[in-house]
Amino acid sequence: MSTRREISLVQGALWLLLASVALLQLTLLAKAPLIGDEIVHRNQAVRFAVGYFVATPEMTQMPGYHLAIGMMMRAASEHSVFIGRASSLVAATLAALAFIRVRRALHQADARAELTAGQLLLCPIIFPYIWLFYTDIPALAATLWVFYFSVLGKHKLAGLVGLLAILTRQVSVVWVALFAAMLLFGAVRPLLVDWPKMPAGRRLLELWPYVAVGLAFLAYWYWNGSISFSTTMAYAHPDFNFGSSNFFFMLFIIGILFLPMLPVWLARFAVAARQRPLWIGLPVVLFVVYHYTFVVSNPYNYLEPNFIIRNRVLITSFVQPSAFIAMGAVACMAACAITQAGVNASRGVFLTGATLIALGASDLIEQRYYIVALALFLAMRTPESSRRERLLLTYWGVVSIALSAAVMTQILMI
Repeated sequence: MSTRREISLVQGALWLLLASVALLQLTLLAKAPLIGDEIVHRNQAVRFAVGYFVATPEMTQMPGYHLAIGMMMRAASEHSVFIGRASSLVAATLAALAFIRVRRALHQADARAELTAGQLLLCPIIFPYIWLFYTDIPALAATLWVFYFSVLGKHKLAGLVGLLAILTRQVSVVWVALFAAMLLFGAVRPLLVDWPKMPAGRRLLELWPYVAVGLAFLAYWYWNGSISFSTTMAYAHPDFNFGSSNFFFMLFIIGILFLPMLPVWLARFAVAARQRPLWIGLPVVLFVVYHYTFVVSNPYNYLEPNFIIRNRVLITSFVQPSAFIAMGAVACMAACAITQAGVNASRGVFLTGATLIALGASDLIEQRYYIVALALFLAMRTPESSRRERLLLTYWGVVSIALSAAVMTQILMI
């Protein structure tokens, strides 16, 4: 059987599986009670639906997405959370379509773009939120379309969608700035032939839509007085609170998520370390930084540890020395591994910098904040062998479906 035909069969089976799971999940969604922060998002949307255009005290995001859902509720004369949940499923579909286009643009018409899009949807920190009325999946979809339009050279469209992304989640401004920076310095070039030959000054002028998005964000920040839309919640989401805890917890999660890839990536790292001994210093430096800077200080990370598994892991690692060392070891191992994951060096530097900014600004340690960074990593990396990629997909699929079922039945929250 040819490789291309084999890939087509795998992709067909993948989409059939996703469609089947979608039908099952939608059945569960119609009956499932409000889960986690859905109560906040639904209350805000219902306010808009009934014509009460005032933000709830708990609304930390700019409520642009909630306004759209509220208008849908009003048009349907139905205030069910199901409308918000169904919109997340639509957003996930749009995210997958954008992801496929980005993959093909960055990797010369990648024949396995649909396979990696399946990985995006089945990623265990993404999949459970596809079915919930949260803002993370719509923000992911908008961000990926900004990326695609930027690579395509359609900067005005990128800027417009970038504004929509910020109206959904303010942190999207970091990713818009990332795409602009990569374009400016040639880390990702649009498909326009003349872009590589364009002088740096002209490139800067071409990127004015991204600058406009940044200025709009700064104007909002000045007007509102805090990045958090709700100033009463600013204490839990301070504007200037750069720390490393989210970054190291993300690395810890990456170490678990990419378990099928770690042997290959770590073997490459060992070869690189033999050739350039300075690489050996990476895990040492990272563990020292982790040891002295990793803290669990946000009060929301101490809520319901028997129900929210993220909080249970964080509390255990913070109070038990052996767990603290184990988490740091996994995080440092993952950091070494992903340096050999097939991401273009310049793109990797820009992505790492943007991720540090996006995560460092948040005091709350929360795996949802890693969704966009992980999606961009998946888009940028060069795939491994088909067998290993399918193994990763299967691993993620089993974990994701189990987690999603547990969340829907309120056994736990991730």
